Amino acid sequence: GNKGEISPFDGNAKLPWKVEWAAKFRVMGVDIEGAGKDHSTRGGARDIANHIAREVFTYQTPFDIPYEFFLVGGKKMSSSKGAGSTAFDVASLLPVQLFRFLFFMKDPKKVIDFIPDGDTIPILYDFYDKYAESFFSGVTDDYARVFRLAQIESTRGLLREHFLPRFSLVSFLVQMPHMDFEGELTKLKEAELTEEDKAEGLERSLYAKNWLQVCAPDNYRYELQIERLPEATKEFTEIQKKALGKLLQYIQSKEVLDGQELHTALHEIRKELEIEPKDFFGALYISFLGKESGPKAGFLLSVLDKKFLEKRLSEVL
Repeated sequence: GNKGEISPFDGNAKLPWKVEWAAKFRVMGVDIEGAGKDHSTRGGARDIANHIAREVFTYQTPFDIPYEFFLVGGKKMSSSKGAGSTAFDVASLLPVQLFRFLFFMKDPKKVIDFIPDGDTIPILYDFYDKYAESFFSGVTDDYARVFRLAQIESTRGLLREHFLPRFSLVSFLVQMPHMDFEGELTKLKEAELTEEDKAEGLERSLYAKNWLQVCAPDNYRYELQIERLPEATKEFTEIQKKALGKLLQYIQSKEVLDGQELHTALHEIRKELEIEPKDFFGALYISFLGKESGPKAGFLLSVLDKKFLEKRLSEVL
């Protein structure tokens, strides 16, 4: 247009993205820039951007970190092809610090295969809690460093040691509406909960509920069989009933049930009777959950009402 006039096209121009990439190197003063390994091939987008940066913008190209793909259930995310899940879908399943942790804990040259309807999320939480132990204990190893970097920068300095209940146990507790959630966390911690403990427990419970509703696999879904005795208990063998009978005797002999002590007692009963683990624990889970698998057996029994445990085992026998 004429001098002084504003063109209707001002502000609406856009560089081709390979050129834009090089321009951003220069404008933003980029020193390190990673990208998917497919962009870093000879003649690929990064190769072209490097040439433009050097020859057109006279800028030293940033250090390149070609990284592997992020797969969702074995499929590469691709918004252009509509394949796989979107980044938003995946991110909505995790709090931001867990999502950041997922990337910081992995070697960038190794594929991340995120399986929402599998064990990925519970296992990721277990790794997060393991790294947290190093950080809170004051150790200056790679675990502690990764855990620190995973935290949001604005709140990193405010982070204090607190109780991290195992995600798989939280996902069980949120499916038991008759239970006092905070009360059960207190039992697990074996001490009064701090405000930080309560906030962590609440966050994990909300994400566990969402995961269970959206995509959790069946082996993480439980329904306590309170009203009726599961039909499969009628098929128990004599050795299974004998083992459950010894368990009943143990429970009747205790005023208060402790998860770790129960864990030890269960394995002592199994060894004494030389019963296969799948036969013993399978019978236990069927009796209370109506299925052959469940959370850690000692924990399961410790969070259930003692009178209910005695009544159900008596019914089975």
